[in-house]
Amino acid sequence: MEEDNRRLKEKNIRPCSVLRFLLFAGVIISLSPPASAEVFQSKFLSFRLPDGWKCKFEDQVFTCQPPVARGEKLSMIIILAAKLQGEHDSLPEYMTQLRKPGVVDGPKIDNDISKVAWVEATLFESELKGYYTKYLATVWDGIAILVTFSVHKDSYAQFQSLILPCIRSLELKSDWKKK
Repeated sequence: MEEDNRRLKEKNIRPCSVLRFLLFAGVIISLSPPASAEVFQSKFLSFRLPDGWKCKFEDQVFTCQPPVARGEKLSMIIILAAKLQGEHDSLPEYMTQLRKPGVVDGPKIDNDISKVAWVEATLFESELKGYYTKYLATVWDGIAILVTFSVHKDSYAQFQSLILPCIRSLELKSDWKKK
């Protein structure tokens, strides 16, 4: 410590100045915007992806997943589907469809997502054995949208905190008909 103080004095730098600088730098860094997360964009909606996740279009749906090491099983996935609204696409119909065995939470209407009413429900083993799936479904401006978040039961607690920012950042695009 004495050696460090001697070096600082030789360079005409006081320890207090160094501390002030570090404190100032810490404040500047904490006020800086966070590194930008990747944003998923489709013709109908956008949302912020968890770090490292990538999406691809296959079989008429988008699938988004985290990076997975070779030979490792996929424990989480997000699937997005959208289509023109049909006669059976309505919030009451979605509520009925999601009232089935395995319901963990819901179905309920959530009006806090992108200022649009969504049916929200979490079911266990509705899509895959050993997996929870959170469903978000809505009809809006002539389209029906379904977003599912599926996770293996062993990763459920981690997944909850991972998908919350995705859900909160969901935005529907009002100009989808022009594209």
